[in-house]
Amino acid sequence: MTNARLLKQGLEKAGWICYGGQDNPYIWLKAPQEWRSQQLFKYLLSTIGVVGIPGNFFGSQGEGFLRLTTLGNRDEIEEVVENLSKLRLFATTITHALVALAHHKVPLRRILQERQFPGVWAIACKRMLHVVCRV
Repeated sequence: MTNARLLKQGLEKAGWICYGGQDNPYIWLKAPQEWRSQQLFKYLLSTIGVVGIPGNFFGSQGEGFLRLTTLGNRDEIEEVVENLSKLRLFATTITHALVALAHHKVPLRRILQERQFPGVWAIACKRMLHVVCRV
């Protein structure tokens, strides 16, 4: 389960919301809020060559997720983490950012600095969290 722990920690550090990997070799990757499982699958396959199983293949409760396996070797897992970390899928999804902020307890300043549209994030945070911050 070392690969599962490595993948999950790397994805969470990069701002992805994911579940699983404790007792099995599968990580469930949460899609950005407006995306469906198939959209995430096609996007990751075409942009960085990551293949997973769209969650909707497992029924309606799996919609909005992509199941990744960690049965590869460590180098492959590290490459996937690196490639997924470079994506900016959440930069325009303010609600997802707030969920990630609460879920991972990431410092607000870091969230604002690392995203593509920091001004938008600052406005969202001020309105929704009543936080005044400098960007």
